[in-house]
Amino acid sequence: MKIFTLAWISKGRTKILERSINSFSAKIKNENLGLSTCVVDSSTDNSGTLSKVKLVDELVKNGFDPELIRFALLGEINGKRNDWIDTGSNRNALLLYLAGKAFMSIDDDIVCRWARITKSPLSYNNKDYDPALIRFYRDRAECINELLPEADCCLSELLRAHEQLLDSKCSVSMSGSIGDSGFGSPRPLLMIPSVYELYDDAVRNRLMKRIVSGPTVSASPLFMGMCVAFNNQECLPPFFPIGRNQDGVFGNTIRTCCPNSLIGHVPFALFHDPQPSREYVQGDVANINFRISELMNLLLDSICKITRPQYMAVGELLIALAKVNDENFLCTIRKLYKQQLEPYKHRLMDIIDRDRFIAPKNWRQDVLKCINNIDEYIRSDNFCIPVDITLEESRQAIILYGRLLKEWENIRKRLKF
Repeated sequence: MKIFTLAWISKGRTKILERSINSFSAKIKNENLGLSTCVVDSSTDNSGTLSKVKLVDELVKNGFDPELIRFALLGEINGKRNDWIDTGSNRNALLLYLAGKAFMSIDDDIVCRWARITKSPLSYNNKDYDPALIRFYRDRAECINELLPEADCCLSELLRAHEQLLDSKCSVSMSGSIGDSGFGSPRPLLMIPSVYELYDDAVRNRLMKRIVSGPTVSASPLFMGMCVAFNNQECLPPFFPIGRNQDGVFGNTIRTCCPNSLIGHVPFALFHDPQPSREYVQGDVANINFRISELMNLLLDSICKITRPQYMAVGELLIALAKVNDENFLCTIRKLYKQQLEPYKHRLMDIIDRDRFIAPKNWRQDVLKCINNIDEYIRSDNFCIPVDITLEESRQAIILYGRLLKEWENIRKRLKF
């Protein structure tokens, strides 16, 4: 399977988008690769080389419900876009514009340099966990020192690694990352033992490397979309259009709708370098931030255990779960989230006990604070109310996404580019 297109997604971040495109374009030219490039930019209706508004108009002309299409491609609910993160809607536009083709999607803050590992052969991860190795850094200089010299970063090698995994029955393949973690919260660090030595730095500076030891085919739904390749010859599911962690929701959607699909991981850690650089919010490591993406993953996890593998069935179940009043909806998700949080608390307690002689004092204090915050959160009136969207809008978004899953194959078939 050959990748012929590199596609960027952005939202008005012109300078870093240009930096990213230029870094890859130089490789395309120097290596004589003959790749095409395109951009979906949601900052205005006419930004980017691929227009989402043109796509909306085309689909509405083809008889699809304007409300559904504007949700899928513009992140719109009740005729309003609000200020939601709409990365998922940009990715949906790419899946439709590039239907029938394998392509690579690149975030606007990715630079065409990397760290890599070349020691291990192809491996299979049948477990439900992240197969990557993780390392943390004291500062940016130490992190950048891990990158290969620019001259040693051959884009053709990166593309070939992704193509081989797409040929190995993977629906999608993802690169690792080095630099900014991409995490919305530092709380995942509490579960990573390799953080102990540099814990105080890690919960502040966001610097880390995620990379597999060799090409890996994984059954885990973990999916981070900074630099990923899609086998878009088959009908992949749509992204949830709004909110953070749309890539994580996509990984869960693939597992739920297509349980035999696999996600590939290449042993390249692409340089993730947002500008200006970011730091975690002080003290956020112990906080519980329930967003629309957590809600979607919660519902998909529950459906994964009971449904047959079809977009139509998953869509119908999502609609049924959300098509109730706010009180009944809240009761359902509170029950599901409590069932998830209790084992999580126990795992944290087990790690405290297991690593009591090697874990740093500050880590232990943060874990205990996190456990206490979970107990307080479960008892609070805000339990399971998303912080980035109202409860009513959450239900509407879930219903619309359920409808989108049911219509997605038809939408994809009707478009002609």
